[in-house]
Amino acid sequence: MLIGGPHWYNTPKRKFDIRIFALAQIIDGIHFRGYYYKEGYVRTSSYAYDLEDLADRDIHLTNDAVQVDCEEYAKYEPGNKVSFKDFATFLKNCKNVDFYSVILPKIRDAIRATLEAFWMRLQRE
Repeated sequence: MLIGGPHWYNTPKRKFDIRIFALAQIIDGIHFRGYYYKEGYVRTSSYAYDLEDLADRDIHLTNDAVQVDCEEYAKYEPGNKVSFKDFATFLKNCKNVDFYSVILPKIRDAIRATLEAFWMRLQRE
């Protein structure tokens, strides 16, 4: 299991984040439903991770607004994006972790907890 961190994606070892979309629906101001899209993607940085170089945002930030201007942008993956399927293959081969049975359920639990907290907060206001 992946505990602690940071963790890196592929070679060179680059930072990544996992992106998945969720939607909160409030019906008649009384009922609440939460949804998440079953697919998402992993965003990677363009350069190898270096903990000693905290000033270089291109190493540490994975968002498109930063990465698109990097010389190495899209060198390793199209648009610095990795599908869940490809990420699952990477985790299985390199870390012996099953993304779909170990990681994704934890992400969905976090989404559920976030949406529930959101709904509880709205009910207090």
